[in-house]
Amino acid sequence: MLLVHIDVPSFTVLGAFALSFLLGYLVGLFLNFILNCTAFWTLEISAVQMIVTWLTDLLGGQLVPLLFFPAFLANIVYLLPFAAMFSTPLLIYVGIIGPDRYLEVMGAQAAWIAVLALVSTFMWRAGARRVVVQGG
Repeated sequence: MLLVHIDVPSFTVLGAFALSFLLGYLVGLFLNFILNCTAFWTLEISAVQMIVTWLTDLLGGQLVPLLFFPAFLANIVYLLPFAAMFSTPLLIYVGIIGPDRYLEVMGAQAAWIAVLALVSTFMWRAGARRVVVQGG
């Protein structure tokens, strides 16, 4: 911050960013939980983990900002949970997503949390029925 001037947004934007960041964190938590639940059915999850990490980095906006994607592709990518994890909070922080759209984008994040939590619950229950513990 000493070398480059960085504008700090207003408290409203910072609050929206913090809430969106928390929602994005929960999306990532459930996505990773689902990934780890695949261990109930496989012996090794490192390949699946690499694929999910690569998809998260690319489609979440970590490698290339989603604003650089062609419009038709960006419209699809914004519907996926990966954008809800990284891109949405950052676009709120830098002001590209304005206060008039906060409810819309955070609603999408909350919807992904609900869907992923439901999938997580089903996977956990199905996997827990598969586990057999032998011994004393």
